[in-house]
Amino acid sequence: MKKTIKIVINTNYGGFYLSPQAVKYLAQKNSELVIQMSVEQYIEELNKVAAEELSETSRQKLRRKIRDEFSVDLGDGFKGHSLYPDIVLKRNTMYIANIDKSQRTHSDLVEVVEKLGDKASHQYSRLCIVEIPADIEWEIGNYIGMEWIAEKHRKWFCNETHKKMVCG
Repeated sequence: MKKTIKIVINTNYGGFYLSPQAVKYLAQKNSELVIQMSVEQYIEELNKVAAEELSETSRQKLRRKIRDEFSVDLGDGFKGHSLYPDIVLKRNTMYIANIDKSQRTHSDLVEVVEKLGDKASHQYSRLCIVEIPADIEWEIGNYIGMEWIAEKHRKWFCNETHKKMVCG
C-alpha cells in the first residue's frame, strides 16, 4: 500500500478559519498550533504598537471590553468572540489559533477536522481533508480563499519591470 499524507484545506470562498469550537479543542490538547497569552500580555502587545502609552484607565477599559466581547459560551469555561473565530478566552488566558500553510498536515489539525467535522469550520469556511501520495511535492493553491492541492512544478510569468519571462 502506498503511503499518503493528509492536508487540511478550505473549500469555500473567504479563507481558512477554524471555528471557536476547534480552537477550544486545540487549546484543551495544549497544541502547539495555539498561542496562549494572558489578557495582560495581549494588552502589552497592543501597547507596543499604540501611538502613545496606554493609561491605566485605558487598560482597565480594554480589560472590560475584552471580557465583554468574549460572550459566546463554548462550555468548560471557554468563551468565543463574536467577530474573531480563531481566538477563545478561558478565565484570563487567550488562546489564538496560529496556523499557516506549512502546518496544514499537522496531526492536531487533521485530528480536530476529523473529530469535529463541519463544526471545525468557521461559518465562512468549509475545511476538509485531502489525502495525497506522500512521495510528491505539493503546494496549496487558492482563488479568493478557496483552496486546492496541486503537485509542484515550474511556472513562468511575465516580469513587467524587465519585460522578460522568469521562472518562479
